[in-house]
Order: sequence, then structure tokens, then C-alpha cells
Amino acid sequence: MSHETHRSLENDGHRVVLRRTDDTVILYAQSGRVVTPYWMDLALAGVALRPGTVLDGEAVIWRDGRLAFGAAQSRAASSVTRARALAARHPASYACWDLMQHPDPAIGDTRPLPYTERRALLLELLAEVGPPIQPVPATDNRDVAEHWYEALQEQGLEGVVAKQGAAAYPSGRHGWVKVRHADTVDGLVVGFTGPRLRPHHLALVVGDEDSQVRLSARLEPVLAAHIGTALAGTEVMGERRTERETYTRIQTDLTVEVLAGSGRHGTLTVVRIPNDSCQPVSPKLRLMESLIAAVREQDEAARFLAGPGDFDLDRGDHVEEVHLASGAALEGFAGDGAGGTYFFCGEGGEERPVLYADSEGGSALVAIGLPELLRLLLVAPWWRGCQAFTAEESRKLADEYLEDIPDLLARRDYAAAALGLDLSTEAVVLDRLREVALGVGEDFVLIFTPEGYPYEPLIRA
Repeated sequence: MSHETHRSLENDGHRVVLRRTDDTVILYAQSGRVVTPYWMDLALAGVALRPGTVLDGEAVIWRDGRLAFGAAQSRAASSVTRARALAARHPASYACWDLMQHPDPAIGDTRPLPYTERRALLLELLAEVGPPIQPVPATDNRDVAEHWYEALQEQGLEGVVAKQGAAAYPSGRHGWVKVRHADTVDGLVVGFTGPRLRPHHLALVVGDEDSQVRLSARLEPVLAAHIGTALAGTEVMGERRTERETYTRIQTDLTVEVLAGSGRHGTLTVVRIPNDSCQPVSPKLRLMESLIAAVREQDEAARFLAGPGDFDLDRGDHVEEVHLASGAALEGFAGDGAGGTYFFCGEGGEERPVLYADSEGGSALVAIGLPELLRLLLVAPWWRGCQAFTAEESRKLADEYLEDIPDLLARRDYAAAALGLDLSTEAVVLDRLREVALGVGEDFVLIFTPEGYPYEPLIRA
């Protein structure tokens, strides 16, 4: 029955949207980036699908009877040539959990349909295809799901995903409840990145002291302040390097509790300091303690961003109906006075790529993550006026702003400090803007939905 809860397996792989067009197969990462060259074995298998089909699932690799995320990660991070060699040794499978578009024009976009109807259509479609493209096992029997959760962990299963049978397809999977194998363990703090009183990441040893040093996920602001207080009197041992990042090594007996998952989500997420007055970081606190929340709370920062930056968090609704060509999620979160809109692309939080669309049919990927966007708006609020991206052009635009707002730089520095952001030079942020727009930005094509026309690029080579 559609009102029941259905549970499917959560695999250990790379999120991939598979789109079968009239002529070919295109695979997209959750950010919207085209990743077809890295998963050509799946693209070839996808030719068996009927044109017009769009699937949502994960690219997974089996080795020695279990899911091997390391193998999938190596494939995704390798060169195209090496990816093909890896595919020959360890072919990928596509674990499909949902149907986004049905090839029958009479059905079309299936995302508004209840999950039970999407699931039935998915099973019917994939019955014509077979491995390596397969639907993930799913059940409406709680006992069966609990058995899967316990019995299949050794095979690399991350957990199970619960979905309401009557629910439509949720953008970004926010309407799905994931239950993963995870536990809280102690980690010894051996270093940090960023400022000591408000560290960005902790360098941790989990388990024996001879274990590898690993960097934690980004600390939540409230927790970072508590940890910064505990680090204030520690002895600095110098700079060290791990995971391709430099951190400050310290001598301390401080331990923290971390949430370490069993699969690829084994990222070390610090949740609290043992015996500290702060409680474990809840999902609600994680949501509120964000840069968006900080902008709303810091009046001076909000005024600067709304004034010179022309950035308003209350203008997230775009003037036109649009979508990404890749089918990835698109979330408007801010806008400007001329009708332009800033969108988060793909699944995740404020680390997602940011695409800007004006009200005249132009768009560009302008930043990878909200911190990068805010640095651009703080340092070069005139970026929309840049065409040649030369030093002379930037200086002319800056002078015009300074003439109108004599205390611009002082207000900018105050706003950056209030948000905890380190600032770069105009040249650095504008070079980064061009790099993003002309590099990975080429894979983020914005489409005017009613007519299917792509937006024109705002930044050209």
C-alpha cells in the first residue's frame, strides 16, 4: 500500500544520474558534472535502456564478494585513460534506486508520482535490461529490512534507506531517512587547521596512537569555539602534512568523540568533547550554525552583502522556471536587485557549487561553495561588471565603488571578520571566478524549462 514505509539497501558507491538520450548515454555526478568518461562500462550498458529514460542510483564496484568503495573512488578520481584500465579489471555495476524520467511520453517526468508507482515502473523498465544495471532490493517488511541491515554489513552495505510509499521524488533525497552503521569513538587530538581559537578541522588519531593521522570534517562553529578554548594553552610542535593538507601539530591529551561510519561515510565527524558542557551536535544545530545563518545574524555583514554586494537572502525565487541539463537538484537561495538568482547545484549543504543566473537569460557557475561566493562578493562586489578580467578593468570598477562608498574597505573587513572569512586579493578571487566558470562550469548548463533553451554563458574565454 502506498502509505506504508518502504526500505531499500544503501550501497557504498558513487551517486550517479544515468540519462539515456536518443543518441547516447550521459552520466552525471550529484554536483551535475558529466562523468561519463570515467564510467564508460555503465554508459555502454545503458544503451540497452529505452531513449528518454533517466535513472538515479549509484555506481558500485564489487571485489572479493563485497562492495569496494576504494575501487569506486579510485575510478572516479583517476584520469580517463586509467579509468578505462580500471574498468577492464573491475567492471562497475549500477545500483538503481529510483526512476526520474520514463521513456513513454505519456508518463514522462515520474518525480511527482508516489514512490510505489515509480518503483513499479522502474522494475518493469529494468526487467528488459538486466545486469550490470539493476534495481536495489526494496521491501515494505520491517523485519526483512532489519535482517538486511544486520546480515549484509560484511558485504559493504552502508545501511538502509526508508521512504514513504506515497511520497514524490525528493530533491536532494531530503525526504528519505537513512539508517547507517555508525558508532561514536574517541579520537586523540594531535593538531588542527585554521586559527587555534576557532579551528576548521582537527587532526585526529582514532584507535592506537600509532594509527594514521586523519583530518576531521569541518567543525561546526559552536563546537569549534568550545574546542578552541580547550586548545588555547597547548604546545605547538610545528607544521605537519597529511591527506595532502598541512596542519598545526600540537602536544595535548585532549580527546573528542567522533562519529565514524562503516563505509565511505567513515568521515571523522566530531560531535562533542567528552565531559564538556556542550551537548552532542544535533542536525538542527548543524543547520542553524551555517554561513547563511551567520549572515542573517550579523547585521553589518548582511548590510554589506545587501549593499555593495547586491546579495539578498530573501530573493531566492527566480523570475523564470529553470532546471539543470544534468537533472541535478537546483536550489535558489539568494538573489540581487536586478532579478538575478544564486542557486546551489546538486545534493549537499553550503559546500555545493553555486550558479548565478541573471534575469536576461545568462548564467555562470561562480563559486564552489558558499564561502567562496561570499569572498567574491566581499572582495569584488563589482564582479558582474567584469568583461576582460584585467587588472585595469578591476581597478576602474573598484574606484567607482570607492568613490560612492568611501568606507567600503573598512566595512568589508568588518563583515569578513564577523563571518570568520579570510579574504584574498581582487586578482585572486577574479581569477578563481574565471577558472570556475570556464572549467567545471561548462558542465552546469541552465535550461529555460518551458522552451528547453539553454541560458547564455555570462563569462566567456
